[in-house]
Order: sequence, then C-alpha cells, then structure tokens
Amino acid sequence: MKVNVELVTTDENGEVSETKIFAVMEHQGQQHFRLVYVEDLSGNKKMTRTTILINPQSMRVTRRGELVSDFIYEEGLVHHSLYGTAYGDIAVTLKTIRYKFEQPDNGAINAEAVYFLDMGGSQAAAPVKLVIKITPMK
Repeated sequence: MKVNVELVTTDENGEVSETKIFAVMEHQGQQHFRLVYVEDLSGNKKMTRTTILINPQSMRVTRRGELVSDFIYEEGLVHHSLYGTAYGDIAVTLKTIRYKFEQPDNGAINAEAVYFLDMGGSQAAAPVKLVIKITPMK
C-alpha cells in the first residue's frame, strides 16, 4: 500500500526539520509494518534507500546508498551503530528515553522517539525528538 510519510525532527537546539515523502508500506504481522522509500538526500542524484520497521515496541530505521545507517529506537535502549558518509564512518550511540506508537482507527500510524544522540564522542546537551506520521494515500 502506498502511504504519505511526514518526518519531523527537532534537534537539541530546538531547530525543526520536516520531510514529506511517499513510501510503500506492508503489514508484517499484527501492528508490525515495513516502509520503504528512496530519496536524493544531497541533491547529487545519489539515491538512498530508507527502510523503517515500526511496531508498538520499537522502530528501526536503516539507510543504504549515499548514507549508511542503522538506528534502533526503543524506550530505555542504548544502541551503538555507525553512520556512514562519503567522508567516512562516524560512531553513533542512541539512547532512547521515550518511544510512543499509536494506530488510530483511520488507518494512520503515529510514532514518536525522544533520544540523546552521541556522534563521534560528542553528546548533545538536550534530547532530539523524531515524530513520524504515516497516512494512507487516497
């Protein structure tokens, strides 16, 4: 099924970035979903494929292409990973302090993760907030 995906990130400085894109979503069991979309993150026509596995307990976001990452958001989880860029890999640690999943009756899915991000040994002073809203295309 095709869906609209809205991703809103509020960084540790309070700056908000928003992305709207369409994706293909499939059910993988009760309240377990897989979304896939492709985007040109840098504007250089180098595509990155993003896969989101989302359920009531956790969300996993993987990217392959120009950027390579594997982030898991689950309340109380400390997840160590690498963020791969054209300039090299950066060690990343995510410490999720809150994860919320909602599936209202209208077919939408809403998820929110609040987490601390440590990139290359430098931890943010304030948490980052990621909100994902998924709505079926009509």
